[in-house]
Amino acid sequence: MGWKPEVWVAIYAACVATGALLLQLRSWVVSGPRLRVSVISDGLIIGGGPEFDEDDLVIVNVTNVGTAATMITNLMIEERFPFYYFWRRLPINIHVVLNPHMKGYPRNVPHLLEPAHQWTGIIRNRPDILLKNLRDGDHYAAIHTSNRKRPYRRRIAPVKPAPLKRARAS
Repeated sequence: MGWKPEVWVAIYAACVATGALLLQLRSWVVSGPRLRVSVISDGLIIGGGPEFDEDDLVIVNVTNVGTAATMITNLMIEERFPFYYFWRRLPINIHVVLNPHMKGYPRNVPHLLEPAHQWTGIIRNRPDILLKNLRDGDHYAAIHTSNRKRPYRRRIAPVKPAPLKRARAS
C-alpha cells in the first residue's frame, strides 16, 4: 500500500510553505531599529591638540544594526547593586548626562541614528556629584531611544589594575 504522487507533492509543498513562513517571521522580528551598545570603562581621547585631550572617561558606543532609524533621546547613569532591583525595574540613583559629547564637538543629543551608523557618548567622572566610584560595577549606562519604553543598559565594568612591571635582571 503506497502513497500516491499527489500525497508526496502535498507533503513537499507543506514543507516549503512552512520554511517560507519561518523566513518571513524571522524578517519580521529582525526589522526595525536594533541597537548594539558597548561601554569602554577606562576611556582616553587623544587628538586634535592638547586642549581636546581627555582622560578618566566612560565611552558609550551605540550602533544601529537594524533596518530603521531611531532617535537617541538621552544618556543616563543608573546605580543598581542588588540583583532584585532589576526585577523591580527601579534604580537606586539616576543621573542624566546632559552633554555627552567630546570637547570641541556640537551637542549630540537628541540624535537621529540611521541604520548602519554609530553614535558615541561620553560620561565624565564627576566626584563632586557622583558620591560613589563610577567604575565600581554597580553603575550602568542607559541609552533612551524613541522606539522603546525601556532603555538599553550596559554595565560600566570595574577597571582592572595595571599589571606590575618586573625589573629586568641584568
